[in-house]
Amino acid sequence: MKIDRDATIKKHFDMLHTLTNRLNGDRLSVFSHSYNYLSFGNWEIVIGSGHKEKKFFWDGRDFNLTVSERNKTNLCQNNQWSNVNHIPLGEISDEELFERVYQIAVQI
Repeated sequence: MKIDRDATIKKHFDMLHTLTNRLNGDRLSVFSHSYNYLSFGNWEIVIGSGHKEKKFFWDGRDFNLTVSERNKTNLCQNNQWSNVNHIPLGEISDEELFERVYQIAVQI
């Protein structure tokens, strides 16, 4: 079965848009996002509320979701990320993956 590149990319951004709208209802924002279709669909999303942030990194080759967090106390300080969870998910639908991100993000 041939993969439709354009449809896959559009689906990713549609899912991101839906996630952003849901997070808004919980007073959370997407602070940054990167996506690489050519690298197994890897992406990274930073979600936060004020000084608390969570970073989600999806490894599309190994089907792993890594969650990191940090508290930004001062913009002049070096606020390091701490890995808090590494979740091997296996093959998972985009919908289930973004739902998992949402469920973890709202725990900020």
